[in-house]
Amino acid sequence: MLDTNVLIHAMRGADDILIERMEACLAGELVISAITLGELEHGWRAGHGDREAARPFLALVPVLPFDAKAAEGFGAVMAGLSKPKRRTYDRQIAGHALSLGLVVVTSDASGFAGIAGLQVEDWKARSDG
Repeated sequence: MLDTNVLIHAMRGADDILIERMEACLAGELVISAITLGELEHGWRAGHGDREAARPFLALVPVLPFDAKAAEGFGAVMAGLSKPKRRTYDRQIAGHALSLGLVVVTSDASGFAGIAGLQVEDWKARSDG
């Protein structure tokens, strides 16, 4: 399950290594949560990025509905954290991934630190320095 930040990097095409990793995946292996789509919508409506430019990319990645099972996963994540109000979108994505037994693919693993049972892969290819 792609986190919003790694999806944004991919849509911008700014990270060749990330794009190569994504292209190496089989159809259906990469998905996003409806929460991620909501987070993108929020950004677009705030004037960040270009929804129309993102459509072809998003057409290739299935959006999984945030259902009752995902809500239960989110509740479990929040209950297990000492500071649950921070990074709520990340917590929802984590709960959704846990409910489906999926790995979260991100470029900022710190957003998912301390979440019991969650598998996280950091696909950030470039160093910040």
